[in-house]
Amino acid sequence: MLSQLINNHRMPPDYIAIRLELHSDNIIPATHWIRLVDKQRLHEITTDKELRKKEMKYVHGKLTTKLSA
Repeated sequence: MLSQLINNHRMPPDYIAIRLELHSDNIIPATHWIRLVDKQRLHEITTDKELRKKEMKYVHGKLTTKLSA
């Protein structure tokens, strides 16, 4: 599992964040590890052009909005 985590083949489960917190003697809280994973996912979803292209075929109508001043 460690190899899969290091090589970005798998996202770490919550219990890994807790174990890392315990291994660090609570110096790095589990919430920090989770935030780091979330930031990585946010980066991936905003920069993965292939994923957006692939998912576009499932979008048949776009929402229209009107901004009021």
